[in-house]
Amino acid sequence: MMVTGWLISAGVLMIGMVLCGLAAWRRPTFEALVALELAGTLSTVTLVCLTVGFQQPSYANVPIVAAVLNWVGCLVYIRFLDRSRA
Repeated sequence: MMVTGWLISAGVLMIGMVLCGLAAWRRPTFEALVALELAGTLSTVTLVCLTVGFQQPSYANVPIVAAVLNWVGCLVYIRFLDRSRA
């Protein structure tokens, strides 16, 4: 297997997800939610890069599902955080 630019970019994006995790751990609740959402977006883009890097079109379903679940998860988190503030 040859390491391509897609696989290198996926590795760089994974480092970004670690940094988002650190930010979510150290910040207040609503700022942590922003970091968590950015990590979800980065994970979706990482999965797309891995799909192209490994040249497996069948893997393309995973980032599509991850994007939808990231959006739904954001709505659920905001709903529960809104209840906890009231």
